[in-house]
Amino acid sequence: QSKDTADLDDGWKKSLTNIFKFYTPIVIGYGGNDGSLMGFLEQLESIEGGIFWCYRESDGLPNERIKKLVIKHKGYLVPIEGFDEMMLQLNSKKNYGFLDEKIKKIAEQRAEKYKGQIENIQLREKSQETTVALEDTIKKQPRGWWAIELLARAEKDIEKKEKIYEGGIREFPESVQLYGNYAIFLSKVRKDYDKSEGYYKKALELDPNYANITGNYANFLHNVRKEYDKAEGYYKKVLELDPNHANHTGNYAGFLSKVRKDYDRAEGYYKKALELESNNVATIGNYAGFLSKVRKDYDKAEEYYKKALELESNNVATIGNYANFLHNVRKEYDRAEDYYKKALELDPDNANHTGNYAQFFLIKGDKENGKKYINKAFTFNIDDKDLLVELWFYRYAHFPEWYEEGYKRLLELVKNGARSIGWNLKPNIEQAKKDGHPHIDLLYKFDKIITEDAPIDILDK
Repeated sequence: QSKDTADLDDGWKKSLTNIFKFYTPIVIGYGGNDGSLMGFLEQLESIEGGIFWCYRESDGLPNERIKKLVIKHKGYLVPIEGFDEMMLQLNSKKNYGFLDEKIKKIAEQRAEKYKGQIENIQLREKSQETTVALEDTIKKQPRGWWAIELLARAEKDIEKKEKIYEGGIREFPESVQLYGNYAIFLSKVRKDYDKSEGYYKKALELDPNYANITGNYANFLHNVRKEYDKAEGYYKKVLELDPNHANHTGNYAGFLSKVRKDYDRAEGYYKKALELESNNVATIGNYAGFLSKVRKDYDKAEEYYKKALELESNNVATIGNYANFLHNVRKEYDRAEDYYKKALELDPDNANHTGNYAQFFLIKGDKENGKKYINKAFTFNIDDKDLLVELWFYRYAHFPEWYEEGYKRLLELVKNGARSIGWNLKPNIEQAKKDGHPHIDLLYKFDKIITEDAPIDILDK
């Protein structure tokens, strides 16, 4: 260990010694891995008020060195869910409201980040204490667009959620943010894409340079409308407006990889996004997928999947994608199944993970469970044609009663542009061979069209 990390500066030692005469230290997010601060704390004779050492309960108890230090100063080890959850509970105990208005005066971008942290807490699985603290603080929030947004996010009933948005827009008709967030709700929940686009346009009429809505509209054009040139224009615009926004940088990386096939530029944007926000779970997970599917760097991909899950162990998208990785790349079928099950426990109505779990059974020859999960996936009123083309391929490949209908549906879907680029359907074909499928040649052709974007006319050859 070098001297500069082993010794704390004398000025710091003096300042901290004086502070601890009047204040009780609360340690959050520090693992005691450097010698400087730990050495100083160990050398102190005693801290009069003790010390409260907080640790993430999911990580287990701290190391022995920390335990000894806490005992020496007659302190306490305090298990917490996480930093954000703890600060929210302290905020509630101190009877403070949210800080967004003050933060806005300092910088609008900081306010956006703060709001994102609160909204992420709403999305995460929470203890009863955190839930109560969040609800209590929402009630104290001054009436404004964000108070409406927090109420809408907290509401589980879709009809009531929509009424909250509609009422909020009537109350705050100039709120760019509510228009933009309602547009997301209409697209992702209601699947009312025309109405959603109308609200995106209304928001951008009110403020053409609102970065977040510009970026979200780019995602809409990319993922829903498939208007790629127009989407790229909005991606470029949002990165001109806010070049240091990690989410939009990561989203553009995904666009460059999946649509433009410009893998080197895509990786550059992924790396920039992670420099901007190293603990962004969505970006980490998406980069893991890129490393696996594009770079074939499976060890590095797994490192990123594991990092994402360390940061957010119940992130459904990461869990499902890691299950696919364990299934298709590592061939660790038992572990893969555990992750599929966990994804569906957390989000039982997720059609994508349900379909992937169906494939897991089918390539093992378990048609009974494969059919069960395919049928379940179809009950979710799917309008994602890229997922539909996978599900109809499974039916056509594995179930004789669906041969005729499956062929017709597949043909219709691929003619309408349905693709699942990079997805692995070859194990299904191998199992179909074993089962005596009469049209293996067609399965290979559909596979090339769906996963490699081969021209449709190969079906005629």
